[in-house]
Amino acid sequence: MTDNIVSEERPRSKPRFKKKKKSRAACVIRRILLVLLTVILAVLAALLGVVYVMEKGPSETARNLFVISCRETSAIKWVPNIFLSNEQVELIAAQNAIQETDDITDPGLVKIPAPADIKEAAGSSRLRESILFEQAHYAAKRMAPQAAELLANFITLAETPALKTQARLDQVEVALNLNPPDLETVQAILPLLEKEQLSPEQTMQLARLNILEAESRQTGVSGRQRRLVL
Repeated sequence: MTDNIVSEERPRSKPRFKKKKKSRAACVIRRILLVLLTVILAVLAALLGVVYVMEKGPSETARNLFVISCRETSAIKWVPNIFLSNEQVELIAAQNAIQETDDITDPGLVKIPAPADIKEAAGSSRLRESILFEQAHYAAKRMAPQAAELLANFITLAETPALKTQARLDQVEVALNLNPPDLETVQAILPLLEKEQLSPEQTMQLARLNILEAESRQTGVSGRQRRLVL
């Protein structure tokens, strides 16, 4: 009887789920803040390390360039003073300042190339262009493995429109003779050739290439259809 009375008088403990949830949330927030603080401190330490190496490192040229660059930017004008005194910064700025002089430039020192020299330089440039074209064109005729690369390099440097047009025709020829044909390259170049002025021989070559491109595209479509049926 007494035991029953005692058991009835004991207060019932309330559930503590809410406290546990609150403590877990607070723990997660503290960890996130701790990680963020650690990252910020690590970045600051790395930046300070870079500034220290630039200002106290072995290269005086790098130090002077760093100080001058920072002083020219108003937002980071104070950075050189982190590890250097104000006197050192002013001395570096004074040593690297532009000094005006009263010296008069001698016009005789200015050399203007003669027209003959200009023609000679232009002639050597055209000769180099012709040599590069012959190399690329010959490689395309033989369907050499390096033909596509030689033609692409020549087109980048070419200045003569006629040679550049022929190189593009050779590019299409090489792309169509690959196994499988490079139809993306062909379809990218053919519209450019349609807009250019072609010689009769180049017009015939372009017409033949258009036919080969259509046949290659048709062969590719039929091949894909066969694979789908299988």
